[in-house]
Amino acid sequence: MYTGIAVLSRFNILSADLIALVTLDDGSLFDVSHDFLSVRLQVGTQELYVVGAHLKATSGASNEVKRELAQEGILNYMDTLGSTNIIYAGDLNSFSPEDTGALAPNGNLGYGPVNMTINPLHPHAPMNQQYTDAFRTLNPTDPGYSYYTAPYESRIDFILVNQPLVSTMLTSTVGDTASANLGSDHYSVDLTMDLSAWAPADTTAPPQITGLTENLVSQDSISFSWNPSSATDLAYYVIYRDGVQIGTTTLTSYTDSGLAPSTVYSYTVSAVDSSSNEGVASNPLISTTSSTGGLNHIIISEVYYDTVGTDSKEEWVELYNPTTSSVDLSGWTLSDNSKSFSLPSGTVIAAGAYLVIARNAAGFTALYGFAPDVSGMTISLSNSEDQVVLSDNLGNQIDMVAWENYLAGWSITASTGTSIVRIDLNDTDSVADWTTAPSNGNPGTGTY
Repeated sequence: MYTGIAVLSRFNILSADLIALVTLDDGSLFDVSHDFLSVRLQVGTQELYVVGAHLKATSGASNEVKRELAQEGILNYMDTLGSTNIIYAGDLNSFSPEDTGALAPNGNLGYGPVNMTINPLHPHAPMNQQYTDAFRTLNPTDPGYSYYTAPYESRIDFILVNQPLVSTMLTSTVGDTASANLGSDHYSVDLTMDLSAWAPADTTAPPQITGLTENLVSQDSISFSWNPSSATDLAYYVIYRDGVQIGTTTLTSYTDSGLAPSTVYSYTVSAVDSSSNEGVASNPLISTTSSTGGLNHIIISEVYYDTVGTDSKEEWVELYNPTTSSVDLSGWTLSDNSKSFSLPSGTVIAAGAYLVIARNAAGFTALYGFAPDVSGMTISLSNSEDQVVLSDNLGNQIDMVAWENYLAGWSITASTGTSIVRIDLNDTDSVADWTTAPSNGNPGTGTY
């Protein structure tokens, strides 16, 4: 007699029962030769019944009757389970009416149990369920013998699924391993199913973003960054300014441009996952754009002198006009420690605009994807000590910058692929006005 039940499952087991007595169509009880095992599982959002069977073995009329009565009863039991998902599997010691011709089994175990299960016209067919033979449906030409001992090769082990599960079936095999015949005189039957639609909805939002930090500030832009989210299903970040969403990004940094000078802004960042769950916003970052500093002249705003490729093709200088009027730069010059370059006639920089002057138009465009405002700059910027001086058409010095101690106190150094860039418009004519910008700088935008 059975003294317990052992069920191995990766899913939560809701109940497990041995069924020794089944109810037949006429209401009588039948004591089966091998107890059925009925296990109710929670698989994601769905319940799944797995009913295991081992019907009476060997041939003979009396054994066929016992198999058919046991099958009639277990089908009645599964009818009582209602609208649910059912896998009925086991050694039914009988044949399938679908196995004919080249698929026909050997032996005389009969067809009753499988026939009444899958044939809706059978007098003892299920009333509330409809079952499909998984292996035969997925392998219409493979004999799939699960009993392999000659001369009785036959398919007597089955996995049958009810209608809600038919669309989930992917593959089914019989005895498909090298050692399949070492543990039993039967091959095992398996079924692979796609139950991904049963996965519970993801309602867990990403954790709160931390480490929101100000990086660079100008009179019209604020750049900031934050620590990466630990969410494994992260989709993107949402940026808020003063409580209003202003953008999204998949990066861990953002530059907000087009701002007003001398203005306080509050920023927060949140993470959104692939299920559109949005996490709690970060603690706010309070940042203030710089003032115009009262500047009334053109300034050098960025210099890229130690490039990632060929300096003669990729070097450039950026100018900025902080005034409220456009300025004609015809005849103005850029000078380094050995040469000068005159801006061509007709060069005009608009109010509040940037002007990029490059050594080589093609090299610049290849690096940034757009053309410089002016090309053909003839000064060669040294990767060690050097300077750039901006002078007007009368020779008056308007602005300058030096690097790597070309002039005393000008110690700023840009590594390869890094530009030197003005921090803001509070011009003190000293190295304190400057910092470095990675990733080849950001010419023509004022964001770094």
